[in-house]
Amino acid sequence: MRTEPGVAEVTGDPSFVSRDGRSAYLSVTLAVPPDSPAAVDVVRRIRASPAAPGEVRVGGPTAEFLDMSEETQSKTWLVIGLVLGLSFVFLTVILRSVILPLKAIVMNLLATGAAYGLLVWGFQDAHLAGPLDFVSSGSVQVYLPLTAFALLFGLSMDYEVFLVRRVQEEWRATGDTEHAVAVGLRHTALPITAAAAIMAAVFGSFVTSDILEMQQIGFGLAAAVLLDATLVRIVLVPAVMRLASSANWWLPAWLDRWLPHIDA
Repeated sequence: MRTEPGVAEVTGDPSFVSRDGRSAYLSVTLAVPPDSPAAVDVVRRIRASPAAPGEVRVGGPTAEFLDMSEETQSKTWLVIGLVLGLSFVFLTVILRSVILPLKAIVMNLLATGAAYGLLVWGFQDAHLAGPLDFVSSGSVQVYLPLTAFALLFGLSMDYEVFLVRRVQEEWRATGDTEHAVAVGLRHTALPITAAAAIMAAVFGSFVTSDILEMQQIGFGLAAAVLLDATLVRIVLVPAVMRLASSANWWLPAWLDRWLPHIDA
Protein backbone atom coordinates (compact mmCIF):
# COMPACT_ATOMS: atom_id res chain seq x y z
CA MET A 1 0.00 0.00 0.00
CA ARG A 2 1.34 3.41 -0.93
CA THR A 3 0.70 6.51 1.21
CA GLU A 4 1.67 10.17 1.36
CA PRO A 5 4.21 11.14 4.06
CA GLY A 6 2.62 11.82 7.44
CA VAL A 7 -0.71 10.25 6.50
CA ALA A 8 0.01 6.76 7.79
CA GLU A 9 2.66 5.21 9.94
CA VAL A 10 3.92 1.75 9.08
CA THR A 11 5.54 -0.27 11.82
CA GLY A 12 7.23 -3.64 11.76
CA ASP A 13 10.24 -5.04 9.93
CA PRO A 14 12.03 -2.13 8.11
CA SER A 15 12.50 -4.37 5.06
CA PHE A 16 8.77 -4.01 4.37
CA VAL A 17 8.98 -0.19 4.11
CA SER A 18 10.65 1.78 1.31
CA ARG A 19 13.59 4.03 2.17
CA ASP A 20 11.59 7.20 1.55
CA GLY A 21 8.74 5.94 3.72
CA ARG A 22 6.21 6.38 0.93
CA SER A 23 5.54 2.70 0.21
CA ALA A 24 4.88 -0.33 2.38
CA TYR A 25 4.41 -4.03 1.74
CA LEU A 26 1.69 -5.75 3.75
CA SER A 27 1.00 -9.48 3.79
CA VAL A 28 -2.60 -10.65 4.19
CA THR A 29 -3.33 -14.25 5.07
CA LEU A 30 -6.77 -15.51 4.08
CA ALA A 31 -8.72 -18.13 5.97
CA VAL A 32 -10.58 -19.21 2.78
CA PRO A 33 -9.38 -20.81 -0.49
CA PRO A 34 -7.56 -18.26 -2.69
CA ASP A 35 -9.93 -18.80 -5.63
CA SER A 36 -13.13 -18.67 -3.59
CA PRO A 37 -15.72 -15.87 -4.00
CA ALA A 38 -14.96 -14.67 -0.45
CA ALA A 39 -11.24 -14.28 -1.24
CA VAL A 40 -11.99 -12.44 -4.50
CA ASP A 41 -14.30 -10.10 -2.60
CA VAL A 42 -11.46 -9.25 -0.19
CA VAL A 43 -9.21 -8.20 -3.10
CA ARG A 44 -11.97 -6.08 -4.62
CA ARG A 45 -12.62 -4.31 -1.32
CA ILE A 46 -8.93 -3.60 -0.75
CA ARG A 47 -8.53 -2.16 -4.25
CA ALA A 48 -11.63 -0.02 -3.86
CA SER A 49 -10.88 1.08 -0.29
CA PRO A 50 -11.33 4.86 0.09
CA ALA A 51 -9.38 4.76 3.35
CA ALA A 52 -6.09 4.16 1.53
CA PRO A 53 -4.79 7.32 -0.20
CA GLY A 54 -2.49 6.96 -3.15
CA GLU A 55 -2.15 3.78 -5.18
CA VAL A 56 -2.95 0.32 -3.84
CA ARG A 57 -1.55 -2.69 -5.65
CA VAL A 58 -2.64 -6.16 -4.65
CA GLY A 59 -0.71 -9.26 -5.71
CA GLY A 60 -0.79 -12.94 -4.93
CA PRO A 61 -2.83 -15.89 -6.27
CA THR A 62 -6.24 -14.36 -5.51
CA ALA A 63 -5.43 -11.10 -7.30
CA GLU A 64 -4.01 -13.06 -10.24
CA PHE A 65 -7.17 -15.17 -10.37
CA LEU A 66 -9.37 -12.06 -10.31
CA ASP A 67 -7.35 -10.29 -13.03
CA MET A 68 -7.37 -13.39 -15.23
CA SER A 69 -11.11 -13.77 -14.68
CA GLU A 70 -11.87 -10.19 -15.71
CA GLU A 71 -9.54 -10.36 -18.73
CA THR A 72 -11.05 -13.68 -19.85
CA GLN A 73 -14.61 -12.42 -19.49
CA SER A 74 -13.81 -9.25 -21.42
CA LYS A 75 -12.47 -11.29 -24.38
CA THR A 76 -14.98 -14.14 -24.29
CA TRP A 77 -17.41 -12.76 -26.85
CA LEU A 78 -14.56 -11.75 -29.15
CA VAL A 79 -13.20 -15.30 -29.17
CA ILE A 80 -16.65 -16.84 -29.61
CA GLY A 81 -17.44 -14.46 -32.46
CA LEU A 82 -14.18 -15.25 -34.25
CA VAL A 83 -14.64 -19.01 -33.86
CA LEU A 84 -18.25 -18.94 -35.06
CA GLY A 85 -17.52 -16.57 -37.93
CA LEU A 86 -14.49 -18.44 -39.24
CA SER A 87 -16.30 -21.78 -38.86
CA PHE A 88 -19.24 -20.47 -40.88
CA VAL A 89 -16.98 -19.22 -43.67
CA PHE A 90 -14.98 -22.43 -43.79
CA LEU A 91 -18.04 -24.69 -43.91
CA THR A 92 -19.73 -22.50 -46.51
CA VAL A 93 -16.72 -22.83 -48.80
CA ILE A 94 -16.31 -26.58 -48.25
CA LEU A 95 -19.99 -27.60 -48.31
CA ARG A 96 -21.28 -24.99 -50.80
CA SER A 97 -24.26 -24.31 -48.56
CA VAL A 98 -25.63 -21.67 -46.21
CA ILE A 99 -28.02 -23.90 -44.26
CA LEU A 100 -25.49 -26.59 -43.32
CA PRO A 101 -22.98 -24.19 -41.66
CA LEU A 102 -25.78 -22.57 -39.64
CA LYS A 103 -27.03 -25.99 -38.61
CA ALA A 104 -23.52 -27.07 -37.63
CA ILE A 105 -23.00 -23.99 -35.45
CA VAL A 106 -26.33 -24.44 -33.67
CA MET A 107 -25.69 -28.14 -33.04
CA ASN A 108 -22.19 -27.49 -31.73
CA LEU A 109 -23.49 -24.81 -29.38
CA LEU A 110 -26.12 -27.25 -28.09
CA ALA A 111 -23.48 -29.88 -27.27
CA THR A 112 -21.17 -27.32 -25.67
CA GLY A 113 -24.01 -25.80 -23.64
CA ALA A 114 -25.07 -29.22 -22.38
CA ALA A 115 -21.48 -29.93 -21.31
CA TYR A 116 -21.37 -26.62 -19.44
CA GLY A 117 -24.56 -27.55 -17.64
CA LEU A 118 -23.15 -30.91 -16.57
CA LEU A 119 -19.94 -29.21 -15.44
CA VAL A 120 -21.81 -26.74 -13.25
CA TRP A 121 -24.05 -29.48 -11.87
CA GLY A 122 -21.15 -31.77 -11.04
CA PHE A 123 -18.50 -29.34 -9.78
CA GLN A 124 -20.02 -25.98 -8.94
CA ASP A 125 -23.06 -27.57 -7.28
CA ALA A 126 -20.82 -30.38 -5.95
CA HIS A 127 -23.00 -33.34 -6.98
CA LEU A 128 -19.86 -35.22 -8.02
CA ALA A 129 -17.85 -34.26 -4.93
CA GLY A 130 -18.40 -37.67 -3.35
CA PRO A 131 -17.65 -39.94 -6.32
CA LEU A 132 -14.65 -37.89 -7.47
CA ASP A 133 -13.41 -37.05 -3.96
CA PHE A 134 -12.99 -33.29 -4.18
CA VAL A 135 -14.02 -30.24 -2.16
CA SER A 136 -16.03 -27.81 -4.28
CA SER A 137 -15.01 -24.16 -4.24
CA GLY A 138 -18.51 -23.20 -5.40
CA SER A 139 -17.30 -22.22 -8.85
CA VAL A 140 -15.78 -23.51 -12.08
CA GLN A 141 -12.32 -22.36 -13.16
CA VAL A 142 -12.77 -19.13 -15.11
CA TYR A 143 -10.64 -20.17 -18.07
CA LEU A 144 -12.35 -23.54 -18.46
CA PRO A 145 -15.52 -22.54 -20.38
CA LEU A 146 -13.59 -20.61 -23.05
CA THR A 147 -10.86 -23.24 -23.33
CA ALA A 148 -13.40 -26.04 -23.59
CA PHE A 149 -15.42 -24.08 -26.16
CA ALA A 150 -12.43 -23.68 -28.48
CA LEU A 151 -11.34 -27.31 -28.15
CA LEU A 152 -14.83 -28.75 -28.51
CA PHE A 153 -15.71 -26.61 -31.50
CA GLY A 154 -12.62 -27.85 -33.30
CA LEU A 155 -13.36 -31.48 -32.49
CA SER A 156 -17.02 -31.10 -33.42
CA MET A 157 -16.14 -29.63 -36.79
CA ASP A 158 -14.08 -32.73 -37.57
CA TYR A 159 -17.14 -34.92 -37.07
CA GLU A 160 -19.36 -32.47 -38.94
CA VAL A 161 -17.20 -32.33 -42.06
CA PHE A 162 -16.61 -36.09 -41.98
CA LEU A 163 -20.34 -36.87 -41.87
CA VAL A 164 -21.74 -34.14 -44.10
CA ARG A 165 -19.12 -34.50 -46.82
CA ARG A 166 -20.01 -38.19 -47.11
CA VAL A 167 -23.69 -37.26 -47.36
CA GLN A 168 -22.86 -34.61 -49.94
CA GLU A 169 -20.95 -37.08 -52.10
CA GLU A 170 -23.90 -39.44 -52.16
CA TRP A 171 -26.37 -36.63 -52.85
CA ARG A 172 -24.31 -35.42 -55.81
CA ALA A 173 -24.35 -38.96 -57.21
CA THR A 174 -28.07 -39.64 -56.71
CA GLY A 175 -29.85 -36.32 -56.09
CA ASP A 176 -31.83 -38.04 -53.30
CA THR A 177 -31.28 -36.34 -49.93
CA GLU A 178 -33.05 -39.01 -47.87
CA HIS A 179 -30.97 -41.77 -49.44
CA ALA A 180 -27.78 -39.69 -49.13
CA VAL A 181 -28.32 -39.08 -45.41
CA ALA A 182 -28.93 -42.78 -44.76
CA VAL A 183 -25.83 -43.84 -46.71
CA GLY A 184 -23.66 -41.15 -45.16
CA LEU A 185 -24.72 -42.07 -41.66
CA ARG A 186 -24.19 -45.78 -42.31
CA HIS A 187 -20.63 -45.19 -43.49
CA THR A 188 -19.56 -42.71 -40.81
CA ALA A 189 -21.43 -43.68 -37.63
CA LEU A 190 -18.96 -46.36 -36.56
CA PRO A 191 -15.75 -44.32 -37.10
CA ILE A 192 -17.28 -41.28 -35.39
CA THR A 193 -18.43 -43.34 -32.40
CA ALA A 194 -15.09 -45.14 -32.11
CA ALA A 195 -13.10 -41.90 -32.29
CA ALA A 196 -15.37 -40.27 -29.70
CA ALA A 197 -15.00 -43.25 -27.37
CA ILE A 198 -11.21 -43.01 -27.52
CA MET A 199 -11.21 -39.26 -26.85
CA ALA A 200 -13.76 -39.61 -24.06
CA ALA A 201 -11.61 -42.28 -22.42
CA VAL A 202 -8.52 -40.06 -22.63
CA PHE A 203 -10.32 -36.98 -21.32
CA GLY A 204 -12.18 -39.01 -18.73
CA SER A 205 -8.92 -40.27 -17.27
CA PHE A 206 -8.25 -36.71 -16.09
CA VAL A 207 -10.94 -37.08 -13.42
CA THR A 208 -8.64 -39.48 -11.54
CA SER A 209 -6.27 -36.57 -10.89
CA ASP A 210 -6.00 -35.00 -7.45
CA ILE A 211 -6.05 -31.54 -9.06
CA LEU A 212 -9.54 -30.06 -9.21
CA GLU A 213 -8.87 -28.10 -12.40
CA MET A 214 -7.79 -31.28 -14.19
CA GLN A 215 -10.91 -33.07 -13.02
CA GLN A 216 -13.12 -30.26 -14.29
CA ILE A 217 -11.59 -30.01 -17.75
CA GLY A 218 -11.45 -33.80 -18.16
CA PHE A 219 -15.08 -34.27 -17.19
CA GLY A 220 -16.28 -31.34 -19.30
CA LEU A 221 -14.47 -32.45 -22.44
CA ALA A 222 -15.43 -36.11 -22.06
CA ALA A 223 -19.10 -35.28 -21.53
CA ALA A 224 -19.17 -32.89 -24.49
CA VAL A 225 -17.47 -35.36 -26.86
CA LEU A 226 -19.89 -38.15 -25.93
CA LEU A 227 -22.93 -35.89 -26.33
CA ASP A 228 -21.68 -34.53 -29.63
CA ALA A 229 -20.80 -37.88 -31.18
CA THR A 230 -23.96 -39.68 -30.10
CA LEU A 231 -26.98 -37.44 -29.58
CA VAL A 232 -25.91 -34.61 -31.89
CA ARG A 233 -23.91 -36.15 -34.72
CA ILE A 234 -25.71 -39.50 -34.98
CA VAL A 235 -29.28 -38.41 -34.19
CA LEU A 236 -29.95 -34.68 -34.52
CA VAL A 237 -27.77 -33.83 -37.52
CA PRO A 238 -29.16 -36.57 -39.81
CA ALA A 239 -32.71 -35.79 -38.66
CA VAL A 240 -32.36 -32.08 -39.43
CA MET A 241 -30.76 -32.78 -42.80
CA ARG A 242 -33.57 -35.19 -43.67
CA LEU A 243 -36.20 -32.58 -42.79
CA ALA A 244 -34.40 -29.80 -44.67
CA SER A 245 -34.23 -31.98 -47.81
CA SER A 246 -33.06 -29.97 -50.86
CA ALA A 247 -32.69 -26.79 -48.76
CA ASN A 248 -29.50 -28.32 -47.33
CA TRP A 249 -27.66 -27.47 -50.52
CA TRP A 250 -28.98 -23.96 -51.11
CA LEU A 251 -26.36 -21.34 -51.92
CA PRO A 252 -27.07 -18.03 -53.67
CA ALA A 253 -25.64 -17.96 -57.18
CA TRP A 254 -23.74 -14.73 -56.58
CA LEU A 255 -22.11 -16.20 -53.47
CA ASP A 256 -21.24 -19.41 -55.30
CA ARG A 257 -19.42 -17.40 -57.95
CA TRP A 258 -17.61 -15.29 -55.36
CA LEU A 259 -16.45 -18.11 -53.06
CA PRO A 260 -13.34 -20.13 -54.00
CA HIS A 261 -13.93 -23.71 -55.14
CA ILE A 262 -12.02 -26.34 -53.20
CA ASP A 263 -12.01 -29.95 -54.34
CA ALA A 264 -11.73 -32.26 -51.34
